[in-house]
Amino acid sequence: MSEITIDDALASFGVVEERSRTMAEFWFSLPKTNRLPSRRTIQPEEIPKLLPYILIHELISPTLIRIRLAGTAMDILHGRSTTGMNYLGLVSEDRKESDSRSMHLACDHLAGKLVQIRSTTIAGRIQTREVIAFPVRGEGTAPNLLFT
Repeated sequence: MSEITIDDALASFGVVEERSRTMAEFWFSLPKTNRLPSRRTIQPEEIPKLLPYILIHELISPTLIRIRLAGTAMDILHGRSTTGMNYLGLVSEDRKESDSRSMHLACDHLAGKLVQIRSTTIAGRIQTREVIAFPVRGEGTAPNLLFT
């Protein structure tokens, strides 16, 4: 089986935002074991432009997705520090199941995901933003997702 390139991975999406492309390039540059990088190899300071937007989620169960790292822009969006929180506590009831399922599927199938998210900020502004996520091997048994 041949290796998938970054251009192969992003081709079906057409145009992606610069932030998403930078995150994809970073993930593809990480050393991998069985096609998956280890969370220990992630040095967020290597991508300073993305640092405020980085999230690492630990998928403990379908109802518990622990935020292990949240950049400052993410904390500002939510109006508080989110590191250590259950991500699912930050989303509306109607999105919890589908958000959890899509994250677990990405990890189960070693697949990245690129989505457009429409949300309301703490100040009441509605915004749409592009989010890209890639699976990484967690330090324990739970898989992790690296987001921006």
